[in-house]
Amino acid sequence: MSSYDLYIVLVLSLYSISSVVSQEDTELCTTIYEYCKIHQTSGGKSQSCSNQTTKPGRVGKAGPRGLSGQKGEPGIVDYNRVNTKISEDISEAEMRLNEKYNKLKEALHRDRYYPDSCRRLHKLNSLSWNETGGVFEIYHTPVSEKIEVYCDLMTDGGGWIVFQRRMDGSEDFYRGWNDYVNGFGNTVGEFWLGLENIYQILKGKTYELRVDMEDWEGNKAYAKYGTFSIGDSSTNYHLTVGQYSGNAGNSLGDAHHQGRPFTTKDADHDTYSDKNCAVTFKGAFWYGNCHKTNLNGQYIKGGKAQYAISVVWYDWKGHEYSLKFVEMKMRQKQ
Repeated sequence: MSSYDLYIVLVLSLYSISSVVSQEDTELCTTIYEYCKIHQTSGGKSQSCSNQTTKPGRVGKAGPRGLSGQKGEPGIVDYNRVNTKISEDISEAEMRLNEKYNKLKEALHRDRYYPDSCRRLHKLNSLSWNETGGVFEIYHTPVSEKIEVYCDLMTDGGGWIVFQRRMDGSEDFYRGWNDYVNGFGNTVGEFWLGLENIYQILKGKTYELRVDMEDWEGNKAYAKYGTFSIGDSSTNYHLTVGQYSGNAGNSLGDAHHQGRPFTTKDADHDTYSDKNCAVTFKGAFWYGNCHKTNLNGQYIKGGKAQYAISVVWYDWKGHEYSLKFVEMKMRQKQ
């Protein structure tokens, strides 16, 4: 088999058996092609393909089988016609491979420079990095404006977009509606990503939710929900969660929060008839009447706190314990 034939077999086999060809595969095939195009071994010597001359092949069983010739000239090979056919086959294969490569390059560029989630990311592309993940720029769609998010790439397989964190009390979470819609804080410290940003990321996709928490004694717990979404601004970003698992208890899936719109101190959307839950319990959340979890409540060091006003997850620590650490994070389901 000639070098050209070898190249054709390699390219067509690679193209037919795989729907995804890596850049390394493409570069390898191109390298082989270029080598075969320039060099063809003959009698132990290398010579340029362009310097080949038309000459008769060997006649008989040992000789190559050529194209049909005129009567009286059995087994004569027209190398010009053979080389022309080989060149045409190579050009066609190269065109197909290049088309495939260009599509893959576009996909690679889109995933690398226009990611819409925290999946398929590498720390080399981060704006900053720590032991669990880092800050990245993602896009709601490839043409939308970018948004800076913290991606947890370690917990439970990674791929999580963190949209809330409490860790030291450095950020004031007792804020009004506009702040909670637009977001506030520092993505490497305490922050809230913003209801509109959360909605835009979730819109049209399937996400899950995880809440990680820690008490002041170093104990950790988590709650995970297989379904998670929020409505748009016309619904006041009402909450939907389901399919609970974990060891912290299902405080968020309780009727106090499930299906409830978001409430802040200046925008009362809860079902508590007498008072605003956000004002009464010093926070902002998806309140009903009123809460079993108040993760945006007052940050109180040491754990012991006044009834229900602090960073509460009732089914783990009750209403009078303020958590030391909590993160709310979402991940696109595969």
